[in-house]
Amino acid sequence: MDYPSFYPKVDNLSEYIVRAEKSPDEIRWLYIDAVLALMKGNRSATARRLGMHRKTLQRIISTHSQAQLNTTRE
Repeated sequence: MDYPSFYPKVDNLSEYIVRAEKSPDEIRWLYIDAVLALMKGNRSATARRLGMHRKTLQRIISTHSQAQLNTTRE
């Protein structure tokens, strides 16, 4: 599977995650964001690929976007 160029090229994804010291929520978001990019922004296709309901994906995206806004305001 070819990931977009803005994701690091690594041989061992789990090793990258451990070295990056990401929280579980950050890891979940990175994975969702990568699949969303692979699906060219199509949220329905992304939700199907992730095995979740489209509304669940939209809620995760909305929550992440809101958290990003709150972080930039601080």
